[in-house]
Amino acid sequence: MKIEFNKEEYLKMLDMLNIADWVIHSFTTGEGEDTREYRELQAKILSFAQEYGLDDLVEQFEGDYEPTRKFEDESPAFDFIEEFEEEVFWDELIDRLTQRDMEEKHGEEWLDDIFGNEELFRDYQQKLLEYEEEFEKYGVDRLKLLENEN
Repeated sequence: MKIEFNKEEYLKMLDMLNIADWVIHSFTTGEGEDTREYRELQAKILSFAQEYGLDDLVEQFEGDYEPTRKFEDESPAFDFIEEFEEEVFWDELIDRLTQRDMEEKHGEEWLDDIFGNEELFRDYQQKLLEYEEEFEKYGVDRLKLLENEN
């Protein structure tokens, strides 16, 4: 099988690879064996940049192909990543605080019972809504840690 891309499609592919690479590697150091094949595939696709007249967006470094600083500055990939991370942050914060509060109020097994218990489900939804409204209105401005009383 052979896949052909025009220049615009290839550029979009580079953006998508950059997003995928960020998701896979942004919180790791060094090269993991479990992600080596992803890096190799990315390098293989990047190696075709010159054929599309985009060699200013890809450079060869220590035998590997990598996006240049110019690509990173011009690509919309980091805008998508930033938007995604912003949404994930708020969703995770709200969900984790809600789960903590539900466990404090209803015990550790509350999640096992939520779908069979309408009152428990309503309590969960209400708590989610409270945090959503709080953070929408105030962000993290009113979020404080209590000092250890020991």
